[in-house]
Amino acid sequence: MNINNLSSISTLFSSMNQTSSSNNNMNLYSAFSEYSIIKSGAYRKLVKSYYGETGNSNSTIKDKLSKLNSDTTSTEAKQYTEIKSATDSLSKSATTLVTKGTKSLFKTMETKKVDESTGEETTVKEYDMKAIHEAVSSFIKEYNDTLEIASETDNQTILKNTLNMTKQTASYETSLDKIGITINEDNTLSLNEEKFNSADITSIKSLFNDSQSFAAKTLYKSNQIGQNAVKAATNASIYSSTGTYSTTNYSSVYNWLL
Repeated sequence: MNINNLSSISTLFSSMNQTSSSNNNMNLYSAFSEYSIIKSGAYRKLVKSYYGETGNSNSTIKDKLSKLNSDTTSTEAKQYTEIKSATDSLSKSATTLVTKGTKSLFKTMETKKVDESTGEETTVKEYDMKAIHEAVSSFIKEYNDTLEIASETDNQTILKNTLNMTKQTASYETSLDKIGITINEDNTLSLNEEKFNSADITSIKSLFNDSQSFAAKTLYKSNQIGQNAVKAATNASIYSSTGTYSTTNYSSVYNWLL
């Protein structure tokens, strides 16, 4: 390699070092300048000013997002709310029937009767059939309402457990029929008043006031379907973490800056 080439190489590296040094100085100066601007708050003010000018546009976008989210969840919200409300009512009716002890509908009450021919007064123990009849009628109504509302959803878990509830009811068909309760073709229940009023109280009690009774098992299924509705609503972001209904499901990336 001759001296001219060495000289050229030396000149080249010298030039590169000068250029590199100059660029580094400029980059460093630029970085400090930007840091100074950010630190002084000028950058934030510029961003705020820009988005202040386009605020109407951002507001429109947010409004549209909110409306879109509201429209797509309102139907689901209504369905899940109705299902939960229906199962709560059914569970309440079932609980009334299965309750034992002093608050049980099936506890006997002492009443006095007078023999019309002799005038003799006797004390007998009887069930409050009117109260039992009203409780069973309420249970049947709430059962049918739950079945109807839950069958309208597309949620597979809710549909599955609702179907299981009807299958469970079907297993009691013979016993229910004996006390005047019929399972209809659409799986709803109907009550024959006359047949129920003349039915054996022991048979009625075994269906509605036992730990393994029809009413107790229906109570379990009802609670299960209700929990399914709550979970489905949560997964669909219909309810906030506090359990309140929310139609807003978006967040702004500029909230901190504005």
